[in-house]
Amino acid sequence: MVIFGAGPVGLCAVHAARLFSPSQIILVDIDSHRLAVGTRMGATSSIQADQEDVLAVIHSLTGGKGADVAIEAAGVEKAFQQAVRCVGIGGRVSIVSIYGDDVSLPLPEIFMKNIRIEMGLSYLGNMKRLIRMIQNGQLDLTPLISHRIKLSEISKGYEMFEKRLDNVIKIAITP
Repeated sequence: MVIFGAGPVGLCAVHAARLFSPSQIILVDIDSHRLAVGTRMGATSSIQADQEDVLAVIHSLTGGKGADVAIEAAGVEKAFQQAVRCVGIGGRVSIVSIYGDDVSLPLPEIFMKNIRIEMGLSYLGNMKRLIRMIQNGQLDLTPLISHRIKLSEISKGYEMFEKRLDNVIKIAITP
């Protein structure tokens, strides 16, 4: 499995993927700090996309087969293209990012490799189960919380998150 994007959504995908016992969880991002957090949360390999040939590394890690599943959580067209290109025949690409613009699809490759693409708003039917898993320790999302600020400092928190200051991942707001 390959996960593109080590933001809060991608890191949650890494952690939740462990529940399905994949042979490997490969995390792709440009931020070395977030990749390190992803490793603590269960990624078995990480690829720094601005320093490595993402597709070549995935090809090597999968023995040339390609990934069975790619999750696109980065929200950039290049990550979407790489997600499609990294899966093997019969692979699946799940898009959990929200795009503001159109993206181009490599339709011949999607068709010839019989790739299934899934996207849409999240299914919330499993939320109670996920909350129970967090409560009983099966899922530990505390590594996501990089900062804690008071509600009165919310503007600072938004700026910090928007500009990715101080290795921010997720900010917990306290009264």
